[in-house]
Amino acid sequence: MTRRLAVTLAAVLLAFVPDIAHAHAPIPGIGDFYSGMLHPWIVPPHILAIVGLGLLTGQRGPRYIEISLLTFAASIALGLVGAGYGIAGPPETALLALAAVEGITVAAFPRLPRPLCGVLAFTTGILVGFDSAPETPTLRATLMALGGTGIGASLALVYSAGLADYVKQPWQQIGVRVLGSWIAASSILVLALAMAGRLPSR
Repeated sequence: MTRRLAVTLAAVLLAFVPDIAHAHAPIPGIGDFYSGMLHPWIVPPHILAIVGLGLLTGQRGPRYIEISLLTFAASIALGLVGAGYGIAGPPETALLALAAVEGITVAAFPRLPRPLCGVLAFTTGILVGFDSAPETPTLRATLMALGGTGIGASLALVYSAGLADYVKQPWQQIGVRVLGSWIAASSILVLALAMAGRLPSR
């Protein structure tokens, strides 16, 4: 059943994952700020990596959450500044690979030193930031969209980490680890298909 759900989730994600793109059009009708705020939630590689990080740190308690949130906020701000200046970041496959690592870590639940969680938070934030360049016509619109993206991504991290920290019963913690395995399975499947699509045909 778990495998079937993971495959179903990956198939749904595939329908929404475009080819590698670093510029994202705003959502019509809701304004640049709210469009940017929703952006991390509707781009599958972004939300997979952010939720994977949140579950990973939330499993380990408030000190880990604090370190990851502060590091993530600083690094996504750095990435968003780079995106605003038009600096091209790594492809979205890097985010999928990172989400797979985070999902596997959530599922396995090993002991992790806080500095390693900080490294994962920094990497997630800067990759999401660089991959969030908006297609906006003016500087003001760009700044609004980038600001919204930073807030939306940080909220996604807070909610997912808070959920993993809140559940205390053993069966609930197992549910968090299952969710981590789904994130890993979905990321690996989409990553494999993306890489296969780039291989030259014989």
